[in-house]
Amino acid sequence: MAVQHKHRLKQGDCKNAFCQATLPDDEPTIIHPPAGCPFTKPGMFWRLKKSLYGLRCAPRHWFDKITGILKSMGLRTSPHDPCIFHGSLLPGSAPIYIGLYVDYMLTISVIFHPIQRLNLCLRNSWPPCALSISWETFPVHLNQAAFSQFLVDKHKLTTANKSRRATSLNANKAHELNA
Repeated sequence: MAVQHKHRLKQGDCKNAFCQATLPDDEPTIIHPPAGCPFTKPGMFWRLKKSLYGLRCAPRHWFDKITGILKSMGLRTSPHDPCIFHGSLLPGSAPIYIGLYVDYMLTISVIFHPIQRLNLCLRNSWPPCALSISWETFPVHLNQAAFSQFLVDKHKLTTANKSRRATSLNANKAHELNA
């Protein structure tokens, strides 16, 4: 879709994403404190308030948090995939499409302004320095060189006559092939 319509693409990597979600009260998570912690007496445990990497529930809590934030910005989820969001961040502005995959997001828009607006809104949704998103802009170029080489190798056509233009079969050869 983005390549066909020549839209702008940006990829964001959310650093420390799984540590952003608050753990719900109905899911108490108790851990041993790190060895040698000067603030903890022997035999004591910690109850986590925030999610951590390595917890089974961390991806779900991150997804719930980022989904809530994107929906609060006025974006809607796709009826076909809950990881695809779309909408306009400002009335009358160009639409933006967002795809989430774990802690990565891919944004697509006709112009960069909605993507910049999204970045600003996301930064304002967390305390300073809590979440960092490193954005990359990348061009998309499609070609079939790799697929063409795959076909040449698969059908052992490396010794075939090479031509710079396509040739058509004449009627007699086409009839012989179909017979």
